[in-house]
Amino acid sequence: MISGAQLLGFMAASLVMIIIPGPGVLFVIGRALAHGRRTALATAVGHAAGNFVVAAFVAVGLGAILQRSATAFVVVKVIGAAYLVWLGIQAIRHRKSLAGAFAADRYGLAVIAPDVHDRASAVTRFVVVSPPGPLPARTGADRTSVAAFLAEDHPGALLEILTEFAVRGVNLTTIQSRPTGDRLGQYYFFIDCEGHVDDARVGEALMGLRRVCREVRFLGSYARCDGGSTHVRPGTSDGEFADAAAWLGRLRFGRP
Repeated sequence: MISGAQLLGFMAASLVMIIIPGPGVLFVIGRALAHGRRTALATAVGHAAGNFVVAAFVAVGLGAILQRSATAFVVVKVIGAAYLVWLGIQAIRHRKSLAGAFAADRYGLAVIAPDVHDRASAVTRFVVVSPPGPLPARTGADRTSVAAFLAEDHPGALLEILTEFAVRGVNLTTIQSRPTGDRLGQYYFFIDCEGHVDDARVGEALMGLRRVCREVRFLGSYARCDGGSTHVRPGTSDGEFADAAAWLGRLRFGRP
């Protein structure tokens, strides 16, 4: 058994051997300059692991063996470093994670416990972010995502945003508030709605947001991946918006 004093000595000796500058540290710096940081990091880990094992020998009273034989010193350091690195690799290999069943075949993983979810209908949504480019064409089953920044924090600010969608029959599927980080009381909203920006009702809703918000960031319109369809309420179709616009045009130009 190792006594408390030996354990403290072991820890202190290990720390000193790892952090005190010496030939090993100079070698690591040279590796960093010659081969890059990753190689230097691997070298540093090996040196630290070897020093750790040598310190263990000293702590348990076997330091004299290493003092009498340079070969023994090198062998113990190399074997100890290799063993500790092997332990680290095993720890990494045996890390566990939650993932879909497809990940086992794709990444060569072993399934430890299947069906650990508590909701059979639960799904995970992934979003692909890319630089701005041409919009996908309308499919009739689309969603649009925006980030809306409040002009100011006041009673009814969120209601103003929701109203722009509600009066045009645009259904929201997601709305989440986040602080802007600028100052206390400044928020913005991530919003997903049914429809495509080329739909008249969605386009007019976004124009309404632009009027009442400090900033609106358009994140994209894209086809739904859940196989669902977009329900268009009476009075909110593109044709009905066009008829209403034509009627307004006739009024403005004096043509009944």
